[in-house]
Amino acid sequence: MDEKVMKDGSSAHLTESKRYYVRKELNEDSQTIVYYTLSGDHIPLARAKCGDCNEVIESKKCGDFVSCSCGNSYVDTDRWMPERHRFGGNAKMA
Repeated sequence: MDEKVMKDGSSAHLTESKRYYVRKELNEDSQTIVYYTLSGDHIPLARAKCGDCNEVIESKKCGDFVSCSCGNSYVDTDRWMPERHRFGGNAKMA
C-alpha cells in the first residue's frame, strides 16, 4: 500500500480506488477515518448542529449516517466520495 506524508504532517495510505488517501484514528469508543485529496489536503466530513436540541453531529467515515438524540436532524457523508455531504431535518452547518 502506498503511504504519503500529508500537508498536516500525518501519513496516510492510498485507497484501492487510488482516488483518496486515508488514515484511521482510534478513539476510546470508536474509529474515525480521515480522508485526504491526492494533493494531501484534508477532506472534512459531514458536520452539523441540530436546530432543536443543539447537539453537534458528525460522520466518522464515508457512509456514516448520524442523527441527533432528538431525531430531528441528520448528517451523512457519501459512501464513495467523502467530499459529498447530506444534511436533513433541522440540521444547521456547524
